[in-house]
Amino acid sequence: MPEADGAGMRTLTAAAIAAIVISAFPIVAPAPTAMPDTPQIAEAGRAIEPTAEIAVASWARGRFADAGLDLPTIDVEVGEDRDDCGGNTAIAVHTTSTPRIVLCMSSTASNVVEKRTVLHEMAHIWARAHVDSATRDAFIAMRGVPSWDDEPRWDLRGSEHAAEIITWALMDGEIQLLTLAEHDPTSLAAGYELLTGSLPPAER
Repeated sequence: MPEADGAGMRTLTAAAIAAIVISAFPIVAPAPTAMPDTPQIAEAGRAIEPTAEIAVASWARGRFADAGLDLPTIDVEVGEDRDDCGGNTAIAVHTTSTPRIVLCMSSTASNVVEKRTVLHEMAHIWARAHVDSATRDAFIAMRGVPSWDDEPRWDLRGSEHAAEIITWALMDGEIQLLTLAEHDPTSLAAGYELLTGSLPPAER
């Protein structure tokens, strides 16, 4: 079964993430091949024109690239409602092949919320690919949490602290991280540097 990460996320079942993959381009038959770094959009139960999701996912991938953080290929799915995200607004699904992000945000969500959500889920996928066990151990010691991802509470997981800190660093405007107990800029920047080996983009 795929493993999942997200803000207070529960594990997403195989049935919940079953979807028909749709190209990031207008739907025609046959579907055209996506351009490099263009997110693939999958539909999980609703017929939509996923232009907004493509734009936000492309923007988020660009933020990682600008920061020198390499992302693997990621498929982006659009869920019908929060049931497709385990009751949450989004979820990162780790598989043995292509990792996926499922977005279940309300159509009324602000652009800032959309950006923050997608960055957070991409940060989970980046960390899964690049943060080794020694760095994880050092990070959870720095943040004062019990483990990387074995806690029932969201705020006690190092993986969630990591995703929030990377989101804070890569947003194109200041955001408040009141979700984290230690959220002063100095401690956030130190966490980012430990995870990535570089300063946050704004401090370079």
